[in-house]
Parts: sequence; structure tokens; C-alpha cells
Amino acid sequence: MRQPGIESWKARVRAVFVGSLGATNDIVKKFDAVRYGLSVMWEGMPASAGDNAVRSGVINATELTDAAIYELGLMAGDEPVDEHAFDPRALGAREDARRG
Repeated sequence: MRQPGIESWKARVRAVFVGSLGATNDIVKKFDAVRYGLSVMWEGMPASAGDNAVRSGVINATELTDAAIYELGLMAGDEPVDEHAFDPRALGAREDARRG
């Protein structure tokens, strides 16, 4: 099975967000603003700084995923949610991101 990179992961998560919350939702806007790299680099910077920046971006995105799940629960109320309304591969990716 193909192991998608971060760009594929971001696109799939964003598609789920837009499909379920709408393109103008604050969570979608915040997800679009998440950075997955360094803004500034300097001589002598540890090599791990770039990895840490990516990890920080993924953590921010997973926190937004949790917020999206919570918001969808509020929108659904006590109604049962159609299990086919969400892409479990995209939402399950947050567990992969947490494991590093």
C-alpha cells in the first residue's frame, strides 16, 4: 500500500473538513494557516529544528481535527451520524500523525 506524504494527507484532511463543515468555517481557515516548516533559518541551527517544525504543524492540524469532530457532534445533536458521511482514512490519519 502506498504511504502518502504530508501534502497528500493535508489535501485529504482538508477535503473532509470542507465537505463536512464548509469552506468558510473557521476550522478550515485555521487548518489552511497551519505551517509545517520553519519561517526563519540561521547558521548553526540544529538539524532537528525542521523536523520539529513539521511535527508542530501536524500536532496543530490534529488538534483542529479534534475540534472539527467536536463541532460536527454539536451540529448532529442526538441524531445518529451516518458512518459513511466521513472518510475514516483521512480522520484516522490523525492517529498516524500523533505516533510521529
